Amino acid sequence: MEVHPKAEAVRQQAAARSATFLYVVFGSSVSAGDTATTCLLEPCMRSLVRPGTAIVNGGYQGTMTASASAVRRAGGTAIGVPCANLEDAIAYEHFDLVFPATDHWERLRILIEVADAFIILPGGIGSIVEIAAALWSTDRGFGSRRPMLFLGNHWKEWLRVSGA
Repeated sequence: MEVHPKAEAVRQQAAARSATFLYVVFGSSVSAGDTATTCLLEPCMRSLVRPGTAIVNGGYQGTMTASASAVRRAGGTAIGVPCANLEDAIAYEHFDLVFPATDHWERLRILIEVADAFIILPGGIGSIVEIAAALWSTDRGFGSRRPMLFLGNHWKEWLRVSGA
């Protein structure tokens, strides 16, 4: 399968900032989650972020701005990929680079294609769609197997029930 041109642009711009390993972060746009999640996020970013690391997420509020801010404090690059056709508030000031996607399908494809690994924070139905699409894409051979790190207990029951 050919790499999406915007996914290639994300990779090129990240590389221009010396970021060659990209964590894609899935999580809620509504809030940064509970205190336990917030407490996990900072040490996670500090331990994972090294020179050459970036996080890529949806570019909105909640866990997305929290992870973007945390990675920037740890010395990494924050990249947002919001949907141009959504009314959600895009948090430009928290991101070093922003690549608007035409719609949610393009956004999802870009996020999955650029990931070297996934960090999963608490979220809702949108996060479930993202996780399921990433797992399905790998299962069907549309991408290589990449690690998924689920932070906290939020997804424990979903993982059990889904068999993921």
